[in-house]
Amino acid sequence: MSISAGAGGRGYIGTMTAMPKYDDESFLDFVEGFRLWALQKLNPIASRALESALPSQGIRDEKDLEITNLQRVADPIPVIAIRNRILSSTQGMNWNRILDSYSTKREELLGELTGCEADGPGTLKWDPSFHYPRYYTVVEYHRQPGGYHHDDLGGHV
Repeated sequence: MSISAGAGGRGYIGTMTAMPKYDDESFLDFVEGFRLWALQKLNPIASRALESALPSQGIRDEKDLEITNLQRVADPIPVIAIRNRILSSTQGMNWNRILDSYSTKREELLGELTGCEADGPGTLKWDPSFHYPRYYTVVEYHRQPGGYHHDDLGGHV
C-alpha cells in the first residue's frame, strides 16, 4: 500500500482518498487481507468440494448445471458456507468502516468534488425526465449501503 501526497489530510492511497486515521487504514488492510485469503485459499478448496459433490447429487453434465441445482448442492458444504460468510462479512466490515471514516471528512470531500466539476473539461447534460430503473435503486451493489446513487460520496466510498 503506497500513500502519496495529496491535497488536504493524509493524501491518497492509489487513487482513493486516504482514511483520516491510521487505525481505519490498518483495519481496512486487515479486512482486505482476510478477503484475499478467502478468495485465494478457500475458493480452490470450495470448488473441489463442489465438483466432488455434484455426481452424487445427480448432476453429471452441463444441462444440469443450473444455479438452483448448484445452490442446492453447494449450500450444505461447510467450506462453501465458511467462504461465503467470510466474503459477506468482510464486505460489510469494509463499507461500514469507510462510511464512518469518510463521514468525518464529508464537507472536505464534497468540496473536492465540487472543485473537480468546476475544472471541467466539460459538462454532462442530464435528461430531467430520467429516472433510475428500479433494479438499480433497490439493490445495494457489492453491498455498498445506499449504492453509488444515494449518497453524494458514493464515488469516494
